[in-house]
Formats: sequence, C-alpha cells, structure tokens
Amino acid sequence: MDRGLSTSTRIDDEGLRERNVASQSTSTLSPEALTATGDVELKDKTGKDCKTFGRTPDGTVFTVPQTHDMVSQLLSPSEPKNLSDVIVLAILGAHILLLWQLPTGAKVPVFAIIYLFWRAAYNAGIGWLLHNQSHHKTLVRWAEKTKVFVNPATGKNPHPNVYNFFKRELETKIPHDYSFDKAPIEYNTWLVFRRLVDLILMCDFVSYCLFAIACSHHPVNERVLMTVLRWSAGIVLVLFNLWVKLDAHRVVKDFAWYWGDFFYLIDQELTFDGVFEMAPHPMYSVGYAGYYGISLMAASYKVLFISIIAHAAQFAFLVLVENPHIDKTYNPPPSRKRSAEQETVSVSSRTAESPIAPTPIDEQTPHAPTFSSSPPQSVHELLGFHNLDLYRITDTSSVLIQFLVFALTVLTPSTPWYQFLFVANAAVWRLWFSIGVGYMLHRQSNHKAWTRHFVKYGETPQEAWNQWKGTYHLSMIMCYASFIAAVWKMYNFPADWGYGLVLLRHVLGAGLISLQIWTSVSIYESLGEFGWFYGDFFFDGSSKLTYNGIYRFLNNPERVLGLAGVWGAVLITSSGAITFLALLSHILSLAFIQFIERPHMQKLYGQSLRQDAGLVKSLKKSLPPTLRQLHGSVDKIFDESFEFIEEIIETARPKLANGVNTFVKDTTALFQSYPARVTISRIDEDLAGYDSRDYSLEVEGTDSSSLAEHDQSTGREGANARMPLDRRGDLKNLVFEYGAPIQVKWTAPLNHSKKDWIGLYKVTDNTSREVTRVSSQGRWIAVNEGAYDNLTCEKGIVKSDVVIKATQQQDGDKRDLATGEVIFSGDKLFWTQGVFEFRYHHNAKHNVMAISRPFEIRIGRYEEEDDHELTQASVEKSLLPVIRNCFDRDPEIAPEAVDESFGSLVERDGKFAKRVVFAVHQMFGVEFAPGVVQADGTVRNLAWRVCNAKRVLRLDLRGLNLVLKTGLIPSASGSAYLEYEPSASLAAARSSPKSLIPPSSALKLACTVHGPKPLPRSATFSPNLVLTTHIKYAPFAARKRKGHIRDASERDLGVHLETALRGVIVAERWPKSGLDITITILEAEDDRWWGDAPDSHDAPWGMMNVLAGCITAASAAISDARIDCLDLIAGGVAAIVADESEDGEAKPKLMLDTDPAEHKAILSACVVAYMPSRDEITEIWLKGDSSKALLGPDDKRSGHEALLDGAVDAARGAHSVLAEAVRESAERFAGLAPGGGATQ
Repeated sequence: MDRGLSTSTRIDDEGLRERNVASQSTSTLSPEALTATGDVELKDKTGKDCKTFGRTPDGTVFTVPQTHDMVSQLLSPSEPKNLSDVIVLAILGAHILLLWQLPTGAKVPVFAIIYLFWRAAYNAGIGWLLHNQSHHKTLVRWAEKTKVFVNPATGKNPHPNVYNFFKRELETKIPHDYSFDKAPIEYNTWLVFRRLVDLILMCDFVSYCLFAIACSHHPVNERVLMTVLRWSAGIVLVLFNLWVKLDAHRVVKDFAWYWGDFFYLIDQELTFDGVFEMAPHPMYSVGYAGYYGISLMAASYKVLFISIIAHAAQFAFLVLVENPHIDKTYNPPPSRKRSAEQETVSVSSRTAESPIAPTPIDEQTPHAPTFSSSPPQSVHELLGFHNLDLYRITDTSSVLIQFLVFALTVLTPSTPWYQFLFVANAAVWRLWFSIGVGYMLHRQSNHKAWTRHFVKYGETPQEAWNQWKGTYHLSMIMCYASFIAAVWKMYNFPADWGYGLVLLRHVLGAGLISLQIWTSVSIYESLGEFGWFYGDFFFDGSSKLTYNGIYRFLNNPERVLGLAGVWGAVLITSSGAITFLALLSHILSLAFIQFIERPHMQKLYGQSLRQDAGLVKSLKKSLPPTLRQLHGSVDKIFDESFEFIEEIIETARPKLANGVNTFVKDTTALFQSYPARVTISRIDEDLAGYDSRDYSLEVEGTDSSSLAEHDQSTGREGANARMPLDRRGDLKNLVFEYGAPIQVKWTAPLNHSKKDWIGLYKVTDNTSREVTRVSSQGRWIAVNEGAYDNLTCEKGIVKSDVVIKATQQQDGDKRDLATGEVIFSGDKLFWTQGVFEFRYHHNAKHNVMAISRPFEIRIGRYEEEDDHELTQASVEKSLLPVIRNCFDRDPEIAPEAVDESFGSLVERDGKFAKRVVFAVHQMFGVEFAPGVVQADGTVRNLAWRVCNAKRVLRLDLRGLNLVLKTGLIPSASGSAYLEYEPSASLAAARSSPKSLIPPSSALKLACTVHGPKPLPRSATFSPNLVLTTHIKYAPFAARKRKGHIRDASERDLGVHLETALRGVIVAERWPKSGLDITITILEAEDDRWWGDAPDSHDAPWGMMNVLAGCITAASAAISDARIDCLDLIAGGVAAIVADESEDGEAKPKLMLDTDPAEHKAILSACVVAYMPSRDEITEIWLKGDSSKALLGPDDKRSGHEALLDGAVDAARGAHSVLAEAVRESAERFAGLAPGGGATQ
C-alpha cells in the first residue's frame, strides 16, 4: 500500500528520482508521465479520457478499468452496491451494536481482543498472502487450480455457483470497461483480493475507534486548559492523518493502495509528489499520527500502547512484505557487461557520477600499493554489530572502553559529587566530539593535514583514512557512552508510575530515543561508511550532489532528529543537568553543521546544493502567500545573522572546522526466498496400490571422481587401502563438483500421484529408509507442474510423465512406466561438502518410494607440499569453474573469463560471495570475508589475493629449527646463543658424504655484550654511546680453516653489524660510554653448493646468513644487557635461485632464509636488519645481479623488490623467536623464571 520507498526508485540522467518500471520492448504504448500510478483518469489534448493499460507476467496487455476507494464504494450513495458491500456494512454494524450491548467492565478487554484480531488479520494474514503471491504466485495458482474464473459453459469449471457469484459482484462494482470473462485471471484475482482487504481494513479501523471510545474518560482534576489543548492536539493529528491518507491515495490510486503490482504491472512511469516528498513511507509513518491523536482525545494509556503495537506491526509488514517485493519488481540488478563490452567503455563512463559519493575507480592490479585520490571500497566495515571484529583494535578498544564506563557507572554511588563528575565528563566528551573533531576536519579540508601526517611517514591515504575512522568512531562512542552514564546517574526510578505525567514522559522519551536510532540507521544507509566518516575530506568527490534515502525529505536530518534521543533522556530524567547536556549537544551540533559541514559542502558541491528539502517544499506549498513572504523574511534575517557571525569568527581566528555531508546510493538487500516446507510425516492410505519396485532414481552430475583416485595416491592411507577397489560390478563412486547442477531421472507407475516430489538430503540426516523425518529446507522439486500452489518448487522440471513402454525396458518388466527429469541447482543444493542422496516421496507426504545412490560433493584441495608451485595462472584456472558454479551458472552474474567482472547481483545478495568464500577456504586453506569477493569483482583479482595470502601465511620450514637463548655467559653484561639446526634436505648428504668434510647447513654462534662502560681518559669526548663490534670465526667453523687474525670478510661483517645496530640503540642515553659486542661463530654454513659441478664455486653466499644470525643474536644480547633500544631488530635473508627442474630448465625462484649448500646456482641474495614494530630497515646488503631474473608471468615485481620483500618476511619470522627469548630474559631478570630460552 505504501509506495514511497527510496529503494524502489531510480536516478535518471538529471539526478531526479523516479520509480523503476519494467521495460517492455514489445510495447508501443507511450502515455505521458503520470503523477500517480494505477487507475487514474487522464485527459488527452482533446479532453477525452486516456486509457490505463496493465500487463500480466506472461505479457498480456489489457485495459485497466476505473475503480474507486473503499470508503466511497461502501458509503457513497452514488456508487453501486453489491452483496459483499452489504456483508461488510453488516459486520461493521455488528461491532457497533456489540459495543452498545456489552457491560461496561467487558468493553475494553473484548474490543482489545477484537482489534488485535483484525490487526493480525491485516499485517499477518494479508502479509502472508502477499508474500506467497510475490514469491510463488499462490493466489493466482489457487484461481487456476480451482478454475473459479472459467466459464461453466466450457464444462471445465466445477464451481459454477462461485463463478456466477464472483461475476455478479465484480461486474456490479465496475459497470464500465470491464468484462469478467475477458479480463485476465490476474486482474480478477486481484479484484477478489480487494474485497477481502476492504473487509479487514474497515473492521481494523472501526474496531480501533470503538476500543478508543470504550477506553475514553476525563482525567480527574484535569484543568479546562489542559482539556482544550489535549482535544485540539488530537483533532489536529487526526486531520493531518486524514490529509496524508487522501493525498497518498491521490498519488498511488487503487492500484498501489491494494497492492496491485503483486498481480500485474501498469505501463506507466511514476513520479511521487505531495506527501511522498514529506516523509519516507508516509502512509506507514506520519500516516499513523491520527492513532496518537485519538489516544490524546481518549486520555488513555491503553489506547496509546495499542496504537504503538499497531504501528510497530505495520512497520514489520513494510519490512518483511512490501520492501522485498518492491526490490524484486522495481529495482532489479542491472545487467552485467561482458568483457567485449567492457573494453569499449571509456574511463569517463566507468567513473560516472553516482549518488552522494563517487564510487571507487576500477581496481588496479594489486601487485604494488598505489596512491589514489579515489575512496577505497569498503570490505571490512566498522559500524554495526554484524561488523564487530574483536581481532580489530578499534572494536576491541570500543568494547573495553564501554565496559569500563558502564562498570564505573554501576559500581559508584549516585551522590552529588559523582553526579557532577559524570555530567562534567559527558560535557567534556561532547566538546571534544564537536570542537576537537571539527578542528581536525577543518585542517583536513583546507590543508589535508591529517593525510599529510601519514604520507610523511610513508603511509598511503587509505591508511590515513582508516586511522581517521578509528579516531572518529572512538570519539563518538565515548561521547554517547559518557552521556548515557550521566543519564544513569541522574535518573531516579519512579515510585508511582501513575502519578502526573510520569508514564507519558517515559513513553515519549522512549519514542524519541527510537526516533534517533532510526534516524542514525537511515543516515548510515544513505551515506554508507564513506559519508558517515566524512570521506570526501580525504578523497576527491563528485561535483554533483543528489539526494536519496532520508535526505530526500530533509537536508540535515541530524539537525533535529539526530539528537531526538538526547531530549528523550531529558523527558525521562526530568533533570536540569541532563537538560544542560542536551542543550549543549544541540548547540554544538548546529554549530558543527553551520560552520563546518556547510562551508565544505559549498566548496565541494557548489550550485548542486539544494535550498529546500522535500518536507520544506511541502510545507511552503501549504502556506498562504502572506506566510510565505514572512518565511522568506525570516530566512533572510537568519542568513544575514549567520553571515555576520561567520565574519566575526573569520577575523577572530581560529575558526571552527568545515564539514561535509556526502552520500552514497541507497542499498537494500534482497530477501532470500525459499519454497514452502513440507514437514508433515504420515502414512498415506492408498500406498497399498503402489509397488516400490516401480520407482527409481538415477543421478547424473559433473564428475569429479578423479579426486577420490588422487586421495588414494597421497600416501596417507595404509598400503592395503591404497590398492584399487575390488568392485563386484561396473558402478563407480559418484563424486560431483561443488555447486554443479545435478540431474535426476525418475521413474514411477503411470498412476503415480501428481503431487509426488523429490527431495535432497544428507545421508546421515535420515535414520529411516521408509519415511523421511527431517525437513527438506526448500531443497525439493515437484515431479509434475501445477500440483502445488507455488512456482518455486517447479523450477528445475525438465520433463514429466514420459511413458516408457514395456518393450523398451531393459529389465524385461511387462508394465508401462512414467519417467521424467528434474535438475537441482542454486538454492536447491547443499553448499557444503558431504555425502547426499535424493528421495522420491509420495503424494505431498514424506513416504519414501525410492532412494538414489549416495553421491559425494567434494572440493579439490591443493596439498601443502605443492604450495611452492602455486601460480596465479593455475589458481585462476581452478577458480573459474568453481565460481561459475557458485554463481548458479547464471549468464547475468557468472563470468566467462578470468578478467570478466561479476554481475551486480553478487554485491546485493551475499549468498554468492559466501559460497565462493567456503570453496576458497576448502581449496587453498585461506579464509576470506564475503566482502572480499564482492570487492575483487573478477576471478583474476581473487586469484591474486589467494596467491598473496598463501605467500604471506606460508611458514618457513627452516625457521621452525631456530634456537635462541640468552644469559648463558654470567661474566658478560648480556649474552645470547643462536643456532640453526641442519635442514632435512641435507640429511642424506650428511649420512653419506661425497667428500671428507660433509656439507654443513647449520649456523651456531655466541654473542656477548660488555658495557656500557666509561671510555678511557685518552679518548675523545663523545655525547653518544660509542659502539664497537667484533666478529670472529672459530678456526673449525668452516670448511676453510680460519686464522687467529681477523680477515677482510670478518671485518666486513663487523661493519655491517655496527651499521645495523646503530639505528636501534638509543645512543644519547650514555654519553662518554662505550659498548663492545663480540660474536664468535662456532659453525658457519657453507658458502656454496656442495656438489661437484664446475660452476659451483661462486661468491661466498654463506656470509649473508651469518650476518642475519649475528643481527638477531646481537639484538637478543643487547636486550639481555638491559640497554634501551627503539625496537627489537631481526635479520632476514632472501635469495633468487635457479635450480634445475624436472624438465631440465633452470627457472628463477624466490626463496626465504636460503641455505647455499642446497642450491646449485644463486643469482642474487639480500640480507636486511628489520624493526617490525616501526617497520624500518637499518641495514641492507644486496649481492648479485637480479635484473634479468624473471620470477614468473604473474609476478610483476623486479628482482630487487622481490628480494627486499622476501628478506623482510624472513626477518618477521625470526622476530617471533627473538621476542620470546627477550620475554624469557626479562622474566629471569625479575626472578620469575630460572632460565631463559626460546625455540620455534
């Protein structure tokens, strides 16, 4: 009935909001754009009536006759009357007579029950009928099955009396331009449905009024002035309600008033004016003002509470019934463009203007971070309980802070001192939230100060945006949490709820709080996360501004409605302190809008800012000319006053910060529809006439049986279990692809019930093979069309009741049988892995006649040992068919190629993304959020994300053998011992060496720190700590014996180590002091490959690993010596190697923490000293030539970039062991642990 939905409109090229109308390419009808929908009387240029044309779902075009509203039909003497009108009037009269006859004490409870019954019939009964009509065409199917609209002369109507009754009733009500026999069945069904609606709505309203009369009374000791005000306000609200209903009916007419688009559509364009520009869903929001007016006139809390219940039920009807249908009918997702079309689209068209805020530009290939002025696409949003993520520091801080505030509120007494403290705290946080945040936005608007700060440290604008969101979010939470705490302290529980206006104040206060919550939710739905956090202060916005959602009616809803809950708290508490907080909050909010948001919006959007919102326009139209002139004068005074204040603030400096209102498109998620469930389980009486051997089911699907064969060859099973199966027939295990459609062929006797159906179940769900005792949950298909009252259960029927002659049967049976095929796909499948079966059921019940062979749904998984071979091309090849299955192989959304974008329905319906997320998790062991799939938009982007996640999450096998201990040398200020155990790949070489000295892949070294200690008197004055490093190989540490005097390589290592440590030690803490760091290498890794190939004698690569170990050990020893540092520093090594593969080709490959003894050819290597907490590198040593190294077709990084990234990743792995060793050192120093050490 209520058609003023923002979700059911579209935005044309001029930025105007219009209703989406289903395109009819075959229709040549082009009437002028109408001001209303439905049965309107239009005049053409000659003054003649224009016809209104309707269109049924099958494309039938018919003339829609003119009808009238229910009140005119029932009460107007000029309108023709029929038997149904008499019945409705008689029922209404019975209600009135019942009120007259009932005793006084029984009137209120009886009419409360009567009204609640009619309200339930309205919202629940009509809602259920409309829901089924929208999803399954149930009412039309009932009419088709019963054939009540078929002429009895044809001999096909079994109910001629009902036909004659309907024909007489409807033709009496519509004497012109209507023929009962020629009208489409959808239109006739709608007319019959109207009569039921007339009865329910009229009884609903009349019973409410009679209940109000039964409850009405004059309050004791009420003054005359209060009585006059109460009745005046009530009458005004009732008159306003009447105007809303009349104006809404003028706009939508009978077609939308009686939910006509659930049955057929009108070939007209729609524009909404009048009351639909005044409020969202006017008939369901402000259209219920009369209920509260009647409550005032009745002076009864009972009427008020039952009005609130009715209003809430009406909103539930809107959300659960009307909005999903409007989304499906008038706001379908746009068609997806194919790859060929996308290549021809210009950049300007891809970045076309969008409502409120610009959409992100096409994503760059995510191989390297790029600085962009476009807003980032939100995946992991911040607001809402469903977005709460305790792994995110902002959410964790928010929860802990609120818990702390409310714990202090509850545990502290409500004395005057504590009350003052909590009120002052709330005032401070409100000042910070308005003035402090406003100042930061002002700096960001004029100077990009916030973004510049993060860019200065190498961060991206996206990181600055994320940090700002966290700051604003925490400030907002503290502002309102402190206010709620102050309200708690100032609130006193009423001793007598019936005294004075106590109960009314609480009801009105709760209503205002609900209004603020609804306003905030509506603002967030209109603006999105981008607009809520003032995104166009940080990213370039569109130069054109359009309005949708709540902003269609109000320019700044937060100006008044945004703080309604604050004034609701004032009503509830009746406290002067809370009134002060509310007044302060409102003044600061108005100042924020006027001096911060408004200037920024004018600078950003200019002339596209509108002066008057829809509500203001409606009010101005209703004012007489004299009041319009007065309103213009008042506006001029206010504008001049604000300009004067702005000039004062401009000259006074610093001025308040600017602000912005930026909006994004209205989005409403589609409600997922399911067919009716069959849950009743009972034995049918006629089962004795059927033989279960005549029933059978055969299953066919996309075969994935190779997965089972692969599992048997993995070696995880025993020796006997890996042998081929000894089959006693030609049947093989059925293993199907995840999400692929499954075809089911059935056979049954010729006399089988037309209501037989086939359901899909897990094998383990049913313990009985005779009766199914669990619900199918919508995963079922009827075997014949037209047997059920919904269309959903018929989706998937391929053919039915094809006769198989006895001579065609292979088993030699002499009876003819019927066969058919159905296909299970989409929502009728289980979107998980497991073993399933199909069950054939008899006559709409749960008696099982046949069960199919069990089959398995499985997703192929990449083995961990194959991860190093994972390339983006192979991931794309594996993902494409899986994603197509997840998208139901729908050509509108399922991509044909890896670079083809997903359809827009993927963004609107989250079930598709959830299917893909599950499949990726099972295939690659990487878990993503559904929003990631929607943000990536193509298979290629998702494949890159999978490869990158696998690379980031991959564990370095060598790092698992790192041992680091501290405090082993008591005479030193600090000490550490580091050891890399030999890798498993060289175990065979060590056990049977080809040379006298076996290859070594272990690294063992000891580090001691002495100091800080005073410098000698002869030393030059130094304001900072003087650092000395000394690295020495033990004579037996390497293949080539070292001398007692340090050689050039050892001195070079010392210089690199000193450079790395200077960037981490806080040297200014120890002037005129020295620090000696000595490292003894007990066992060093080989410098080169240990084979006998002639090209194995290359550069000494083992020194790179030695330096990385020295850096990590020195950091642990320095921490053990209690020397202040900026951060722990860890060493990491990465190398590009070119080992021969099985095909004999040497392919470059990036390896972390490389052991030179394992690789024949190392092209280049890099070692870094890295501080993870500060994300800084203090030393880089790069060796070799990586300019010609091609890492692969999917890796676009240069060799140097890949080396640096890999070395940092290796350092992060060593840092975890280093942090554990330092922690144990601190515990030992504090006496908490007897010894220290860490092993990973």
